[in-house]
Amino acid sequence: MILPINPANKLSFKRCIKDGDLVIVYERHDTMKAVKVSEDGVLQNRFGAFKHSEWIGKPFGSKVLSNKGSFVYLLAPTAELWTLVLSHRTQILYIADISFVVMYLEIVPGCLVLESGTGSGSLTTSLARAVAPTGHVYTFDFHEQRAASARCPRMSVAPGRAPSAGRKSPPVRPGPSLFQQKAREDFERTGLSNLVTVGVRDIQGEGFPDEFCGRADSVFLDLPQPWLVIPSAGKMLKPDGVLCSFSPCIEQVQRSCEALKSHFTDVRTFEVLLRTYDVRQRIIESCLVNEGDSNERPPRKRRQGSAEGNNGIECTSSPTVMIRPSGEARGHTGYLTFARLKCFA
Repeated sequence: MILPINPANKLSFKRCIKDGDLVIVYERHDTMKAVKVSEDGVLQNRFGAFKHSEWIGKPFGSKVLSNKGSFVYLLAPTAELWTLVLSHRTQILYIADISFVVMYLEIVPGCLVLESGTGSGSLTTSLARAVAPTGHVYTFDFHEQRAASARCPRMSVAPGRAPSAGRKSPPVRPGPSLFQQKAREDFERTGLSNLVTVGVRDIQGEGFPDEFCGRADSVFLDLPQPWLVIPSAGKMLKPDGVLCSFSPCIEQVQRSCEALKSHFTDVRTFEVLLRTYDVRQRIIESCLVNEGDSNERPPRKRRQGSAEGNNGIECTSSPTVMIRPSGEARGHTGYLTFARLKCFA
């Protein structure tokens, strides 16, 4: 579990892994997998077979061996690691955007947060950890494919005859989709089901439920047309509450900012660009000329087949840490627009 509420089960590297725990199997920084521990379970990967029974009783962070002598690490399932290993049913928010959202929405333990656009649950997981142990996250999603089939039900029409233009199908409310079912399963696996409520609702068309009027500390929107929901979000927020809208296109940001003018203040938009660096250890060879020669050569990389040692030059090798920008840096993800609800006297 990511965040057990029972203090006796507090997750830490001192706590030992038990049968039924969720662990993150770490092979390398870009290869991790979430595994539920079972007494008779076996993990098979390129390194060999890892018996779960040998994991039980070890503390989180332990290094375990396979039948081939290779190893992996067993890490505690934090919200950050869960974001990296969860199944991507939709495009997700990553750590840089998530941390920015949690900070600027001013989310602290005990807050009530409304989210529209559950998706894969990446942000929801971090929101739940931020509001714990006494707060709650209500997240809503609407499956577009299911909605399309609900709006256009199949009708029996005679060949060559169009359906009556005057006939209207009764509105059909969407039921739980596969996305919502998977999200609920993920929240149960990570121990967050008591902090998160997943709802199926067309927030963009209907707005948030009236039961949350004036109760929400923060609202997060991840919708194609967020400006349609801003009036409803304003009604849900407490005075001085904060709203955030995530949009991939600047045109969406412009329309949202126009809608925010009437009841919100302190409107700001950010784009978070994260640049990572590769840290590697390299062997650097330093060469010095014998005494009596005033010329000294600076340290340089070792060259294959160098024969300078035969010319009266002393060379020493030492490991040196070298850093360079990563070639796989993640670029634009989206724009984050924040606004604070005006307090009217």
